Amino acid sequence: MNYNLNVGYGAAWLKSLREKYASAGKLFIVCKSTHEAYDRIADIVIPDPNGNVRLFTTVTAAITAANARINWSGTPWGNSDTILVMPGKYEENLEALPHACNLIGLGHDIGDAQNGVKIAPEEGAPVDVDTWVNGYCENIQFESPDDTACFDADICNNTTFKHCRFVGVSGQSCAQGFTTKDADRLNLIDCEFIDVLIGFQVIYADSGDKFHDSSIRHCKMTNITNKGIYLTTNLLVNGTVIGDNYIQCTANSSIGIDDDSDGAIVANNTVIVGTSGTPLDTNGDLSVNNVTMIKGGNRAILPAFS
Repeated sequence: MNYNLNVGYGAAWLKSLREKYASAGKLFIVCKSTHEAYDRIADIVIPDPNGNVRLFTTVTAAITAANARINWSGTPWGNSDTILVMPGKYEENLEALPHACNLIGLGHDIGDAQNGVKIAPEEGAPVDVDTWVNGYCENIQFESPDDTACFDADICNNTTFKHCRFVGVSGQSCAQGFTTKDADRLNLIDCEFIDVLIGFQVIYADSGDKFHDSSIRHCKMTNITNKGIYLTTNLLVNGTVIGDNYIQCTANSSIGIDDDSDGAIVANNTVIVGTSGTPLDTNGDLSVNNVTMIKGGNRAILPAFS
């Protein structure tokens, strides 16, 4: 993407963005005022007579605008808007997420000073919300500076995360990369979890809490201290697949995948734990073709379904 914009072809640039990301709704662009392209983007966004494209300097403001357009009594109630975030570090604590909306970062931060999109507050959780429904998130890093979770949503239904990173600061004991209590159709695809105590967890809190028809696929979890994936007892789990992931836990007593619900299908994962760790604590009848390695060289391949 070329960010060296001028008014001469700015309209065509906006049109291409709307066609790619927000053909069914409005396009909200987030760009820090200090970004080199901010003034040029403002020159071409502000004249938009229909308000189909709007410019914000914070992710929080764009989310507020997107949610304000929702008609909860309508059918459909959502608008299929898209929030497109320009590269940069956004020191924000997101306390709401855009329902029925896409949240997409331009540029993927890969941890080596590349200029991607980071939600990285000075303190507290990058995301701490009650609910996110009908959402899509791509190419964004959520970075916790302390022991708070990178992403905390009590309810997370019909949402997909792709190419996202959930990162704790080394030595700060970030509690979780992603934590929720109730989820239907939650999908994490090609995501990374780094330097956290627990990579991903669903915690039973109330009767009926569930993790149905969901998937964790092609994700990589490294420098995990406690557990890679954790589903707690009493959680209702049906139709959920944990597959084709790489999980590396560093502590000797760590657990790679701990499914106390005994309800998830666990297949084709590679799990490495410390010398006294447990690679898999799952339902053997639902676990197939997982490669497990215990630090020191022990290796086992679990049998197929029995």
